[in-house]
Amino acid sequence: MKTALLLLWTGGLLAGAAIEAGEKRTIASQPGKHFGFPRMVRAKDSSLLLFYRVGLTHATDAAINGVRRSRDEGATWSPEREVSRGSDAEHGSINAVPLVTPAGRIVLWVSDIFIAKAPYRRDPNYWRWSDDHGETWSPLVRFDRDPTRSTYYVTDAIPISDGLLAGAATFPPGGVGNCYTVMWHSADGGKTWSVRSLLTKPDENRGDEVGLLETAPGEVLCLLRVRKGKGLSQFRSKDNGRTWEEGENLEEMLGCTLQRPVLTRLSKTRVLLAGRDFERKQVVAYLSEDNGRTWKGRTVIETYQKDGAYTSCVPLKDGSILMAYYSDAASEPLKPEIKTVRLRIR
Repeated sequence: MKTALLLLWTGGLLAGAAIEAGEKRTIASQPGKHFGFPRMVRAKDSSLLLFYRVGLTHATDAAINGVRRSRDEGATWSPEREVSRGSDAEHGSINAVPLVTPAGRIVLWVSDIFIAKAPYRRDPNYWRWSDDHGETWSPLVRFDRDPTRSTYYVTDAIPISDGLLAGAATFPPGGVGNCYTVMWHSADGGKTWSVRSLLTKPDENRGDEVGLLETAPGEVLCLLRVRKGKGLSQFRSKDNGRTWEEGENLEEMLGCTLQRPVLTRLSKTRVLLAGRDFERKQVVAYLSEDNGRTWKGRTVIETYQKDGAYTSCVPLKDGSILMAYYSDAASEPLKPEIKTVRLRIR
């Protein structure tokens, strides 16, 4: 198998760590179709579930979300199954975000975007769950029924020391206007959720995709996609997400505007950060050896033509990491495929 060896440097000196990127595999592709926004998790039965959107455009058509399962660590995948569609003919389903709770329940959120005409409203999202490792699912229902806001897109969710924490891109009623990020918490294994805090305020218009990581009991790192401007915003909480302190923008450290940040813990101190280099149209990854405080060793996984990235990573049993992403590098522009690549950290 062909591999690309990429060395990680710290202050000009070889840090001793390296990423080996194996061959890329296409999991879902069809001429004229847009496959995008993959999210991958390991179910309690040890199988891998890969969720992604299937449509015709980047986001504004009557798309569905599909899912495939692998029982051999990503070597082969089941046929695609539909897991959600728009609430009616004027909506498309997008942004499938799963969370596997410590008890094994899989909670799945999906966005419901109004596609009939512009403006394309970010209407309230839906959710469902599975208690049999994704074989069957509860009915799709509205996640948040508060009429004072439109909770459009739960962008990441993780277990933390006092339950579960999720970040949601939120709009005013009607789904048009300033976006802000709301943090949700569940204390009962994902059965019920309540607002824990506001990461950003409505009048700031800074809401967007987050990457979450518990760095110690009670302490959470949140990386926030920059809605306007460059770089990547970072916030930290020392009280399980009740309050947040903003840190330094990571543009200089990362060397790009990183969109859709994804954090994957590899060990007690080692963390993988992956996402989209907006300026260069690249799928990229970085490594932290200090539990998410600094990031080194920019690694380019793939350069796409016009649409791609949105990574999702799962550690495998042999110590490697399986990364899923989407890219039109080898397909018609704006008609990307779902791909995977196996990474090894040396």
